[in-house]
Amino acid sequence: MINIDITLDPALGDIKNQLDNYMKTLGYVRATTTLTPVVYNFSPEKNVSPAPKNFDEKTTCPTSQTVVEIHSTGSTELNAEPAKDFKMNIEPLIDPHAPKARKARKKSDVVTKEEVVAFAKAAIDPQDLEDEKAHAETSVTLTHDDLRAVVGEFTKVYGIAKAQKMIPVILGCAIVEVPQDKIQEAIDKIRAEISDVEDEPEDNDEGVTFASEADVREAMMAYAKKYDGSDAKMTNTLVDGPKILAREFGDTVTAIRLIPNDPKSYGRALDAINNAINFNPFMREVAL
Repeated sequence: MINIDITLDPALGDIKNQLDNYMKTLGYVRATTTLTPVVYNFSPEKNVSPAPKNFDEKTTCPTSQTVVEIHSTGSTELNAEPAKDFKMNIEPLIDPHAPKARKARKKSDVVTKEEVVAFAKAAIDPQDLEDEKAHAETSVTLTHDDLRAVVGEFTKVYGIAKAQKMIPVILGCAIVEVPQDKIQEAIDKIRAEISDVEDEPEDNDEGVTFASEADVREAMMAYAKKYDGSDAKMTNTLVDGPKILAREFGDTVTAIRLIPNDPKSYGRALDAINNAINFNPFMREVAL
């Protein structure tokens, strides 16, 4: 005979549920039939249980039937025996209020930043980097400011008056009207005109006046001496000087400091002032 002691703790929940769980652990399941209460007569002469007929795992003595046997069979059947392949696995009681042990963290499968960089470098072809760099250098977005800068170069070669007439003809429209995707083409056209002048033989400069800013200022003082005389305010020169320059270079050049800074442009200004001195286009009285 085997006696199994079971401890039921009301603090761990319903007693009946605890008992059923232990029965399941031992391989017994409560039957759906209802147990018939057994009434025992506890008279003194019948108070002693009869001795068991044998001492092995089985018993035929009703009074030796344990609580486990009664609840596992659901009847008063004796000699209940679990299946031969039954294995009992009794787990220890778990306190629901006890803190749960943390599971050890598995090694992370996340790739580190350093590993990502290493993988990227290994996957990049150096030639691809060179190609991208070359593409970036040749794909700079041009603006109308770039076009104006080239027009400035053209003006230094031809002068303002000629540039104002030629640029619209070369471009076919005003500078601001050139489409964004046509700026490079417009720049190429203007540079071609500049190159044509630079490629001309040097003997084409024959008869061209070359001068400096000082030469132009000296000529302007000569104009003042002839047409203002002793007038320290140089009244006529202050009025006529801007007109002389504007006729030669355009309305944007009305002072010596605005003349393009190159010998040919200063030579043009010098010729224009000398012509004004000689021909008196503004009909001034000679003060000499």
